[in-house]
Amino acid sequence: LYLEPGDAGTMPMDGRIERVRITSIDHSLPGLLRLDMVLAVEGTSVSTAIGAPSAGSALGEAGGLGSVPIPGTVDLVLLDLPLLMDEHDDAGYYAALRAEGSNLFGGAVLLRSADGGIIYSEVGTIVSEATIGTVDEALPAGPTTVIDYGIELIITLPDTSELESISETSLLAGANAAAIGVDGRWEIIQFLNAEPFGSPVQWRLTGLLRGRRGTEWAVGTSEVGDRFVLLDASLIRVPLNTGSIGSSRLIKPVLSGKSIEETGAIEFTGMGVALEPFAPAQVAGERDAGDLIISWVRRGRIGRELPSGSDIPLSEASEAYEIDIMDGPTVVRTLTSAAQSVTYTAAQQTSDFGSPQSAVAVRIYQLSAIVGRGYPAEATV
Repeated sequence: LYLEPGDAGTMPMDGRIERVRITSIDHSLPGLLRLDMVLAVEGTSVSTAIGAPSAGSALGEAGGLGSVPIPGTVDLVLLDLPLLMDEHDDAGYYAALRAEGSNLFGGAVLLRSADGGIIYSEVGTIVSEATIGTVDEALPAGPTTVIDYGIELIITLPDTSELESISETSLLAGANAAAIGVDGRWEIIQFLNAEPFGSPVQWRLTGLLRGRRGTEWAVGTSEVGDRFVLLDASLIRVPLNTGSIGSSRLIKPVLSGKSIEETGAIEFTGMGVALEPFAPAQVAGERDAGDLIISWVRRGRIGRELPSGSDIPLSEASEAYEIDIMDGPTVVRTLTSAAQSVTYTAAQQTSDFGSPQSAVAVRIYQLSAIVGRGYPAEATV
């Protein structure tokens, strides 16, 4: 009988212990209490306790009540991205969330179901709102190896969100990173300058680094209406078993103060993008008595800094490549290699094309033991 609405505690739910808060109590059942409860996110509650007023002050002048969170609706963006930190070398993905229509964000619990929504399990806790906006003008293709001062990215953000300009040193150290796109089409960019203008609040981002973290394949694919997500500490990493790659799951972002039942589910399929090898670079060809020696330089998903006197770490269990020989859109032969070169013999060229070729189009893939082919490097050598 000591229980009152607003009290918090823990209770077992679907095989796990959840922190909950009582919203109402029904005393009408003989010998029983019926409790209505919502999930309570640990560490995000706001105190409404009234401090003692100073001498000679009215209570209201001493500080008054704190803000009581009013749950709103959820804008959840799930991002299957290349790993953003070396310790994220797994099949997981990222989650960014904003609460719309709430007066104060009280946190959220991310739940996932593998059985069509019968049982949900907690996979993460979100304690900070993300900066999420909309792309207003499609970003055209551009260079990926230098800072591009010639184009600008125009986005719209909620009026409560802020961006800032940074120095070139901070840019090159990885600051002001963002993802633009939608599921399966994310480009990671960085921006040097952020300028607000217009109403609703639009932002002009300039001094761009494009195709970061191996996403150069997505440069030039953006469309009006794509999402913009700032890649900062507000994102959480959502775990995913390698056996679940490619399997659809239901995700519920339950705001503190809301129940599981009143929260809608989002269908999402994690593809293990963080495990896909980056496209090789610097593809070249050399002729040797009719044979074509194709070479390239590998890239690594982990180990961003080039160590002195040695190569970057090998991000995969072993070094392996597949090289598709192309005839227009058709693959006429696939070569394999365990090193950063392969020989396409004159006899093979004759078998594939009728004679040795002066130029050959190739696609080179580094292989992952878990997800197979990574992103291709395309070249004519």
